[in-house]
Amino acid sequence: MQFQYFNYRVLFLIIVLLGCQNKHLSKIEYFSNGKIKKIISSTNKNNEKVELKFYENGNLKDISHFVNDSLNGEQLNFYENGRLASKFLIEDSLPNGTAYWFYKSGSLRSSRFFLNGEENDVGFDYWDNKFIINKALLRFNRGRIYYKLNFDSGGRPTTQEGDSLHSDVLSPDAVKGK
Repeated sequence: MQFQYFNYRVLFLIIVLLGCQNKHLSKIEYFSNGKIKKIISSTNKNNEKVELKFYENGNLKDISHFVNDSLNGEQLNFYENGRLASKFLIEDSLPNGTAYWFYKSGSLRSSRFFLNGEENDVGFDYWDNKFIINKALLRFNRGRIYYKLNFDSGGRPTTQEGDSLHSDVLSPDAVKGK
């Protein structure tokens, strides 16, 4: 999976469009070279705000969403070269849902599923050539690994850890998160 460079002109257009929807810019900070360092766009509705941070070269660094001063919503982080570094959802300052991390090349590095801030379900790590490094099945409490399968850079299975048919992993209680 590849992601293209993020164009700051597109971002500026998005900010202008948001401004037309009863949002207002509350704060802009600049680097000493005159380029934008941070933009905070906020609205009085639910005390929502979006914070955009930039690298000194002008590329977007990250986008964070807040509700009542708590991280809430999609969070995006970028490498200095403009490519997406990570993408995840936050609810009440805790990761929830599928999170993705990327190599500087744009290839998917890993994906994890979070529930109330804890790793859950199956997680994947990838080589930069897109083959899977490992796949781990996690228990629904404190992210304990029950099964992990590792792969070489050619995508061939090499080693495994744990028991893929462990009764606790497949039990109805484990599926419900107990």
